[in-house]
Amino acid sequence: VDTGSGAVLDPIQLSLHMDAEHDPDGSELSALTRTPNGLYGLVTLNTDGFVSVINMRNWSETKVMRVGKGASRAYGTADGVFMMVGNDDDRSVSIISSENWQNEATLPGVAGVTSISTGFFERLAYVVSNAQNKVAIIDLEKMETVKFIDLPGGPGEAVSDADGKKMYVALRDTNELAVIDVYNQKIHKI
Repeated sequence: VDTGSGAVLDPIQLSLHMDAEHDPDGSELSALTRTPNGLYGLVTLNTDGFVSVINMRNWSETKVMRVGKGASRAYGTADGVFMMVGNDDDRSVSIISSENWQNEATLPGVAGVTSISTGFFERLAYVVSNAQNKVAIIDLEKMETVKFIDLPGGPGEAVSDADGKKMYVALRDTNELAVIDVYNQKIHKI
């Protein structure tokens, strides 16, 4: 939609598009996630494990790449260097470079990703799972999964504070809030 005029523009043709017989309501496609600079957007095809990169200036598909099976929506680092996709069926996380649109690594992760947040100078990614009630911690410099933290309840989306030192995760079934110390990679308090 052109926000200035309110006119509906022609749809962007995706090579990920499934036919109505296999995906009648479009539920296999994720929501579009913009990169922090707003120049690109990513949409995933859940069942087949593909990501489509959309150029937001010329409204076209720039690239399609494979990630893991059961791909959830993409999340970006605050500095825009990486986009990350949780792959539910593989229990992995794909780390995609936004500079060259290459899948830099697919690392052990979790299923049922509710959010991916970053902290500690965008060096650590926290992948939150509501299916497993845990957080996978990924070191984005070393490109490795460094730790898993068990949570005492079903988590919602996580957010980090302004300086990236603490991560806050609402625990839906206990009505509590977990505060995670990002640098020390542990629960600070509930």
